[in-house]
Amino acid sequence: MAPLKTVIFMGSTRPSESPSPVIPGRLADRVCKFLVGNMAPDEFEVRVVDPSDDEYKLPLLEVPFHFAKFAKQPVSPALKKLVETATWADAYIFLSPEYNHTIGPALINLVNHLPPAVYGGPLANKAGLIITYSMGKFGGSRAAVQLRSLVAEAGAVVCPSALSIAEAHIFMDEEGNEIAGDGNTPITDNFQRAKNDLLFVGRALLKERQAMASAKASKKGKL
Repeated sequence: MAPLKTVIFMGSTRPSESPSPVIPGRLADRVCKFLVGNMAPDEFEVRVVDPSDDEYKLPLLEVPFHFAKFAKQPVSPALKKLVETATWADAYIFLSPEYNHTIGPALINLVNHLPPAVYGGPLANKAGLIITYSMGKFGGSRAAVQLRSLVAEAGAVVCPSALSIAEAHIFMDEEGNEIAGDGNTPITDNFQRAKNDLLFVGRALLKERQAMASAKASKKGKL
């Protein structure tokens, strides 16, 4: 079976370099490296959408893709690239920090630029896994609750499993390796379960979409 085409949407645009010895750099970098490093290439083909990269850098939402399309307005290269990448994928990981008990604004901005399910958006009927992190004890779990609503409205089927990484600056190094305590690796173990869930749901939905497309083509051919 072919690897599941998966996009990781990063939800932070904070600087990767630390502004102070007591403040870590962007923790999304560590977590994203961890995710990619623990996704076997025979199971997942991974692309990363980083809102701080020029190719995906978007302004604060003014005109989403579907509005621009209907109004026949020009679409920026970054927005076009975002839609193309989202369309390419069959599954998604939504990686968000927790700011003030809510979703990282960069991730909200990315998702809101995409057409929602009602407009035939690229996330419709594809698997979505929610992963959050924070420097606090709750690991972004409060943001994860809100993220479920955002992801579902965009059209993705939210996986039952999720992963919240508490005190990410302590338990994950800059290379994306879990810092084990007493020989235990709870982050890695929990991600294994969540990853298997994404693989199962993603492949099931892909099979169903292919069957629907085939049936539609067959019906069209008989007309």
